[in-house]
Amino acid sequence: MTSVLKYNFAFNKCETSKTMARPKKDPIDCIRVQTVMAAVSIELGIPLRGYALEKFFEPEKIIKNENSKAVSRPCKWDRYIKYGVEPHDNNLEKIKTMCPNAYKLYGSPLWAAIATQPVQHGYWESFIATLDIEVKSLAFEFLAHPSIIYTRKSNLDKKPLYKLVRIGNDQAIAALIGLLRHYLSIGQWLILDIIETHIYNVIFNFLSNPPFCYQVNAIFFFMLNHILDYERYDYMRERPLWPSSPEKLGEIIWIEQKNRKMAESLGLISTLKQSREFYFWKHLGNNQLIVIEMALSLRRRKVFLKDRPKGLKWLITKLNKTRPRNQKLNTHVLFIK
Repeated sequence: MTSVLKYNFAFNKCETSKTMARPKKDPIDCIRVQTVMAAVSIELGIPLRGYALEKFFEPEKIIKNENSKAVSRPCKWDRYIKYGVEPHDNNLEKIKTMCPNAYKLYGSPLWAAIATQPVQHGYWESFIATLDIEVKSLAFEFLAHPSIIYTRKSNLDKKPLYKLVRIGNDQAIAALIGLLRHYLSIGQWLILDIIETHIYNVIFNFLSNPPFCYQVNAIFFFMLNHILDYERYDYMRERPLWPSSPEKLGEIIWIEQKNRKMAESLGLISTLKQSREFYFWKHLGNNQLIVIEMALSLRRRKVFLKDRPKGLKWLITKLNKTRPRNQKLNTHVLFIK
């Protein structure tokens, strides 16, 4: 007999349970499967229920008794959703065929970035080298010139860590975490502060998007407990105000989703890429002022935009620089239909 780790939904933590000997899995693997199941549900447009997924992928295994009307089925998909049990290869192939986006998430480098299994010295540089070319180029640019963080604060959008925040996808998050763990492994504590700040600035917006928002507590508190809550020396600044409870985390995620919904209602964004671009410039601008101006615009239905330092008009001007002519926004008036 041996102990394996199993994720417990009720307490948002890992607990040990006795079972037959199996290959050791990283505890993040069950969270990965649960997140992928949410992505499958979204991509197919069906409920996140074991019966619904089993009926779609393996209808031949659902047997109905004509007399009693009872239903007999394997319930494998229930276990994928509830416990994060690893799907069999044949079911992974079905997901790959029917839900390519969900399958891509299954192989995302994000899971390797937050895994807890021991790694060899120099692993994190090798890990970063496996990422998308744009992301790894930015990460290696920072590795080659970490002193760039001490240069003047102009043109922030041109600096590698800010560019990663601007990309804001799973590859960029994996790069930021890989950088953090690299400098943790070699004890470069002062650089850690800067990378940690950038992770703080982007991680909640990232997790507020589906399918990650379905497992936001599991993913975030796993990262907090295993990566972000490291020992700090006296000369380091205090750790960021990471939310310490699911309730506090829920408030932060709700605010991110509310702000994104306002931007959608105002016609500022309509795609995930536009949403990330909007968040980046809102983050660099006067965040509070931008949110207030968006709320007033929604209330009044028609608003003439005013020139305020890094306000909503400034943000719209920044968004327009990344859009084709036929998608540019009006910088003078916002009109809600």
